[in-house]
Amino acid sequence: MLGPLENEQWQLAEYLEKAGWTEPFDPSLYDEEDEDYEPEFIEMERKDNLRRVANELLLIERAKEWLLGDDVSPQGSGGQTG
Repeated sequence: MLGPLENEQWQLAEYLEKAGWTEPFDPSLYDEEDEDYEPEFIEMERKDNLRRVANELLLIERAKEWLLGDDVSPQGSGGQTG
């Protein structure tokens, strides 16, 4: 039987594997010739998309910390001293 921390790690890993991630904003979906074309609305959609993607990236970084412990270090940091 898994302990509380191991169970949480398993659940988190499963969630991250199955999560539906936000697609990048695609301005080509909006046609300037459409009668309901509104640049302000499109900009709001772009910013909303950016917020969702940023939140997902933060979630992934937190999940790495939770799953791997405090030993998470950024890739390409230049090596270790010691």
